[in-house]
Amino acid sequence: MAENGAGGNLEPALKTIAELISELDGISEDRQSMNDGARAIRDRLQNEFGVPKDVITFVRRYKAWDERKRGQFDMALALVRKSIGMPLQMDLFDNVVIPTKDVLDQQFGEEAAAE
Repeated sequence: MAENGAGGNLEPALKTIAELISELDGISEDRQSMNDGARAIRDRLQNEFGVPKDVITFVRRYKAWDERKRGQFDMALALVRKSIGMPLQMDLFDNVVIPTKDVLDQQFGEEAAAE
């Protein structure tokens, strides 16, 4: 039997240490399995839906923020993007095409264009 310097029995401590090391080993295996599962999900999101891994990472962090922090972030992002000429959304009417009378006549008949 192992003894400590004071003549005490180390067997219970050695057994507990071995059990805890074994438990850590199991946790490491579980962690690897979970990491593999998460990697497979990220790969699927990227390969099937074109979602870059950076977006996935950001969205998971964004979801964890409280509503106030998300709002502050959204406002700051919109402001910064607009300041560098890269707004989040085009103005509503920037790309509106107003059809001519001929196009309206073709699509809806002459009476609709007259209205």
